Amino acid sequence: MRFFIHCWYSVFVLLALIFPNPIKAQNWQWAAAAQARTSNDLSFCLASATDGAGNTVVAGNFSGTLTLGSTTLTSAGDRDVFVARLSPSGAWLQAVRAGGPGKDLALAVALDATGTAVVAGSFGGPVFGVSGNLTAQFGPLTLTSSGNSSDVFVARLSPSGTWTQAVRAGGGDNNDEVSTVVLDGSGNVIVGGYFLSTAPQFGVFSLANANPGNFSADGFVARLSATGTWTQAVQVGNTGDDYVNALALDGNGNVAVAGEFRSATVALGTTVLTNNASGTSDIFVARLSATGAWGQAVRAGGSRGDFPTAMAFEATGTLVLAGSFASPTPIFGTTSLTNAGATGTYDVFVARLNGNGTWTQATQAGGTGRDVAGGLAVEPSGTVTITGTFSSAGIAFGATTLVNAGPTSTSDIFVARLAPAGIWAQAVAAGGTGSEEAYGLTTGTNAAVTACGYLSSSPTTFGSLAITTLAPVCFAARLGGLALGNRPATAAQGLGCFPNPARTQATLTLPAASEAAATATLLDALGRPVRTYPLPAHAPTVLLDLTGLAPGLYVVRCGAASGKLLVN
Repeated sequence: MRFFIHCWYSVFVLLALIFPNPIKAQNWQWAAAAQARTSNDLSFCLASATDGAGNTVVAGNFSGTLTLGSTTLTSAGDRDVFVARLSPSGAWLQAVRAGGPGKDLALAVALDATGTAVVAGSFGGPVFGVSGNLTAQFGPLTLTSSGNSSDVFVARLSPSGTWTQAVRAGGGDNNDEVSTVVLDGSGNVIVGGYFLSTAPQFGVFSLANANPGNFSADGFVARLSATGTWTQAVQVGNTGDDYVNALALDGNGNVAVAGEFRSATVALGTTVLTNNASGTSDIFVARLSATGAWGQAVRAGGSRGDFPTAMAFEATGTLVLAGSFASPTPIFGTTSLTNAGATGTYDVFVARLNGNGTWTQATQAGGTGRDVAGGLAVEPSGTVTITGTFSSAGIAFGATTLVNAGPTSTSDIFVARLAPAGIWAQAVAAGGTGSEEAYGLTTGTNAAVTACGYLSSSPTTFGSLAITTLAPVCFAARLGGLALGNRPATAAQGLGCFPNPARTQATLTLPAASEAAATATLLDALGRPVRTYPLPAHAPTVLLDLTGLAPGLYVVRCGAASGKLLVN
């Protein structure tokens, strides 16, 4: 949204209405990167998460050697998986690898309340000159692909850096890959991605490619129990290329699924979505129940090619979606955006979809080049932070324009904040004369966020910080001073829970102001919704079922009010 105000007084009034507290200056607090020994030592961070102690966990892939702090890892083949932890101050604490002779990629990571990392991606081939199955080692555990093509993997890494579980899925005749992962409060894993195989297997569940033999992709969503058993697998697809790109989990075990479809139509349960221009990608968002039944499904997009990259629930149950669009004028419900570049270039979008399946907001940012969104985080206040990459000479986030530090053929990193009203509030860049890209974003303490990706410039500057490198290497960098004014602090109307601590159930006492709310939400220590409880009309209390929850500190939220609950 672009605007011009002729009177300074009007500017201050407008800012006071949008941001009740002052906007602080943004600053890069630290930046950490791998050390490359030679120009062949390549590494990429593709996903990140934050544990309860404020450490950042990053996951990705590398070739050659990878040195993170005092730890050096060596690849066993083409590419290997790595997972690493950084302290709240940006020091490398731990780094481990997994893989074999093939191309092994970690593409998604999530953390449970204990700090265990669930890492997902792909492993195996194809490897030139190899005709048989390929293996990948996860510590003492070995996975074997079903052919000379890539299969899906999901693995667990303990806080001490030990691989404790590794599970595969897929077919043997083509490539299959996980791109997104979420966890529920009981340790069950839900993954999403795509498959090119004719009939990939997820344990006892078999999926069937809608266009076998033509190298068309179908999307999938699958569930894996805490003990490593596949309990569900469903697909999304028709005769075109269709992908699942992002998942978000509500408190009742239902999953919001976002992706892109190039098929002329795609059926999600009883809902059939129609592509605005068959052969180019439109956006879909659908709900999948805990039992594997498709519910609500909606589309958005235009005529050229649009896709989501990240998604999260707000406490209100509204979905926030980030992604990119190449269409000249993509439509989100009643809101139309306009591409700032020429035909085929990408701009960034952030959109909101309410529980009724109505697009309630869509906001864009961009310039004349390729500008794409990566990770996304949503605060309880409704403020959205995104990261991504821009190759435009200048990319506009509302009234703020970031300038590319290199030629227009290279890319820089951005981190930007969107206020609940849909107005860009802050934006900051990092980069150099080469190409830098950001894929993951996770929130820390004190309104700080950590972005991860890769950098190739030497030096790459993050504000006053500089990193030098011999080759493209993975990085993580923390940006602070991003606090925006929260919504009015009615959360001071604390919610009372008793007993507290509790074991299997607790009684929640509701303040009078909560009568307008329809549900109470239980969030874990990382701010993720784990359960939702319907509120009876005019009831002063509600019983919270806590069975199956991992011990730990939780937050109960009802409307704008909240309270803490310790489960033991």
